[in-house]
Amino acid sequence: MLSFLPGFIPDIVQAAPFVLAFIIGCIQPLRRRPALFYLAFGIMVALQTAPDFGSFVFGGRPPAALQAYVSAFESLKTSIPLVGDLFDLTTGACTGVWFYLVVMFIGVLPKTPLVKRLYTVRSELSILGGIIVFGHVLRVIFFPLYFLVPQFRAVWGIPGVYFMALAGAIVAIPLLICLLVPWITSFKSIRSAMSARAWKRSQKLAYPFMILMILQGLFFGLGHGFYDLNGAGMGMMSMGGALVADKTTETIQHFSQAAVYALLLIAYVALLTKRTIERRKKKRKIA
Repeated sequence: MLSFLPGFIPDIVQAAPFVLAFIIGCIQPLRRRPALFYLAFGIMVALQTAPDFGSFVFGGRPPAALQAYVSAFESLKTSIPLVGDLFDLTTGACTGVWFYLVVMFIGVLPKTPLVKRLYTVRSELSILGGIIVFGHVLRVIFFPLYFLVPQFRAVWGIPGVYFMALAGAIVAIPLLICLLVPWITSFKSIRSAMSARAWKRSQKLAYPFMILMILQGLFFGLGHGFYDLNGAGMGMMSMGGALVADKTTETIQHFSQAAVYALLLIAYVALLTKRTIERRKKKRKIA
């Protein structure tokens, strides 16, 4: 993700400091002027998404204007690496994931002063996360179609192709459904038009969304990791030392990414279980 960091560091780890620092530093302005943040992130996401989504819409033959934009945009990111880092950091899938991780974890963490402050912008953080994630969805919307091509399945090998199919097709569809409803109802204009009971019901989809989101990241990490192992094993004899080192770095990164998602899943389920038990004990005492 970031060009100035070692390649073995998982993207989900690289994105964490940025997102956490941004959220903590912008609680007040985000609460007062959320639309400005939605607009800023929306523009960044649109600029990053246009090349891939445009290519998909036009069947791989985008018009000259779009081709010129893509060329200029890629040239800008290549000539000024920090610009590429900025776009990758603000529009990357892991950044959107972290916005949602913060939203969901503050719901199960002890109510410290910081957690209480974060609660005041919980809806705004959900909307920002949704903007980034939807941009990512549009960039990879064609990915499930690849599984219909035998050559694609063969290239990924076993078991990599199974994990990629789980993440990119089987988990992705219910994940998108569980994302859409809570995200749309996070907007104040939509929420105000709903009854309190209906809104609370819609927000319950956030729990399966959280689990599915982490599982998708876990499966993608495993899929890419096994693909790296498969590719490294098949091509090791013809690869130079530098290429072998790069492949090893990628393999470590992808399996590390899967491990981080697994730890996040364990931590969230443990905290959610603890909160549920505590709430039940309180209800029993009241009864």
